[in-house]
Amino acid sequence: MAATDDIDLSNPQPLVRAKNRRRMAWIALSALITSAFILIFVVGESRLKALQGLLELYWMSLAAVILGYMGGEIMALKNLTKK
Repeated sequence: MAATDDIDLSNPQPLVRAKNRRRMAWIALSALITSAFILIFVVGESRLKALQGLLELYWMSLAAVILGYMGGEIMALKNLTKK
């Protein structure tokens, strides 16, 4: 069974929504990696200590976006294979 068998193709809303979620997860992942490289090679150690709490919150929220997308995709895949 293909993943698009249960999707009504006359209504593009679910497809657009899935595409936007995937794009948001990729942007979050690239922001996570880019910010890590910038912090490692550009920012000084004294500034890192001052921003430590804020950076932890930033990385945790980006990771939550990525994990939320992955969890939603796994649940959708399980629902499709049950039918």
